[in-house]
Amino acid sequence: MFKHLTYKQKFKWLGAVAIVSLFICWQLSIRRDVAEAQVYHAATEAFAGGESGEGSLGQLKQKDKELTRLYSRFVLDTLVADKNLLSIASNYCKNRNIRLKEYKAVSLASDSGRQILTRAVTVEGGFIPCLQLLNELEVGSRAGRVSGAVFRSSKDAASKRLRLNCTIYVQNVLP
Repeated sequence: MFKHLTYKQKFKWLGAVAIVSLFICWQLSIRRDVAEAQVYHAATEAFAGGESGEGSLGQLKQKDKELTRLYSRFVLDTLVADKNLLSIASNYCKNRNIRLKEYKAVSLASDSGRQILTRAVTVEGGFIPCLQLLNELEVGSRAGRVSGAVFRSSKDAASKRLRLNCTIYVQNVLP
């Protein structure tokens, strides 16, 4: 078909085909790339400006503050009286007339780069005061996260009385 055309006519056809192919390429890919580049530039300007858009620097800082606040609640700090588990438990036992039997560190575990210390407080007394201590440690204090509680009753051989022991496990994140 193109054998009978002259070179001048072939160049005209080549020009027309080139224009049509450029238009098709523009429609299929280049137009989308240009639109995506505009979206990228708008997002980087919004990020640099600190606007409160999704994924902006301001929102990331707000999330970081919230995580730091939650994390700091469980960090072990025995120098502060509000966070000292032994001080909280002994004062509670003194005020409620129950007996603090044992305070010990149970385990030290490592979870994703952070060390978690588990401590156990064992008290002896009535069921209601033990539950109130458990509630105080879970809700009212900042001594750590209560991870478990074990209630055991035993009969004292000498006095023939039933005694209730409550062991409360509290976890803290080491700084």
